[in-house]
Parts: sequence; structure tokens; C-alpha cells
Amino acid sequence: CCKHYYDGAARIFYADAAIHTGNSFYMVNRRIMRELESVGAITELSFENDSVFFRFKNSFIKELLTTVGMCLELLIYIGAKDCGSFDDVDMSVVFDWDGITHSASQDTVNEIDVVMTRGLSPIFVSCKSARPDTRDLYEIWYLAHRFGGKRAKAVIATAVPLSSDSWATYVRAKDMGIIVIERSDLRAYDGGDWLHDKLLCPMWLEEKPPRGR
Repeated sequence: CCKHYYDGAARIFYADAAIHTGNSFYMVNRRIMRELESVGAITELSFENDSVFFRFKNSFIKELLTTVGMCLELLIYIGAKDCGSFDDVDMSVVFDWDGITHSASQDTVNEIDVVMTRGLSPIFVSCKSARPDTRDLYEIWYLAHRFGGKRAKAVIATAVPLSSDSWATYVRAKDMGIIVIERSDLRAYDGGDWLHDKLLCPMWLEEKPPRGR
């Protein structure tokens, strides 16, 4: 909705509280909007005549709230920084395949959502808001070892309960040695320690949990 009803110059969003576009129907979640206002992510929130109006605090907040997967990337980044177990942590890291700068149309690069290092061991994290598939597993495994070498670790982070919703994909990740961060791990977030244990002492489930967990 922000793509169509957002004034970038004034940072203003204004639209009907219920929007029907093609086959899609969207309704504003007033509880979430009030929570965003309470933490300062948006300002001047109002609901008038079945319409909603607000301003994003800044362009970064807008990008964070409207770019798919960015919230998950930021959560992993902050967790890695908070736990203090890594020498360096960065988001949206671009790797150049040959290390030579070419024109944009000729350069071959890949962007990794979150990269962290501990000693000589780099960790490459791919964040997926939706359910990852086998292709996503092979991509992060290959990129981690292509750019990080034999000591690299590959991680797939997803906002869905992968182990219960797609046990076959979870088992494949386990067999490939890919660390899985899923919904239950995110719910257990406590400031950083959970990520330390998950990344440095990884363990995988032996049995499929009940669906939705």
C-alpha cells in the first residue's frame, strides 16, 4: 500500500483504511499501527473518516517496515552484535566474483543478508520471510563456501516454522550442515545469547515437531 499512497517528499502516508486492488483486499491493523507510534517508528497517526494518516520517522524506518525480509535481517544483525561473540558483523554485504570492478552490466556480484566473523570462521546468513526451498539452501551453502572457504558456515533464517511446515527441507538443511533459524528461535529471542548458542554450537531436531511450532 505504501508504494501507491506514500508521498516521499513529505514522508506522508494517507489512504483509506480498507483498500481493494484487483483481487487483493487490505485492511489497516490499528493495533500494530498504534504500537509503531508508541515506539516512535511513525508519528502523527490518525484515523479519520475511515482513512489512516501517518508519517514515517525517517527513510530508514520506511525501508525497514516496507522491505520484505529486512526486519529479519536487522534482528539477526542486532542479535549477533549484542552477544559479543563475533569479531565483525555487517548487513547486505556484496561479494564480487572476480574482485575486479567492471561496469554495472558486466560485474557479477552476490549480496549476503548478514555476514559475521569469528576468528578465521565466517558465517553467512540468508534471511527469508517466506518458507525457503531447496534452491535457497543450495544457494547459501554454495556462496558461503565460495567466498568463505572450508571454515565457513551457512545459515538459513526464516520467519516460518520450517521444521514443522516443511520437514523435508529442514532435513536437507541438516544433512548439508546448514544452520536453521526458524520461528521458534525468533520467539525465544532474549537479546543475543540464543544466537550465540545457535551459531557456535548448532543442533538440529531429530524429529518433526507438531505443525505450526
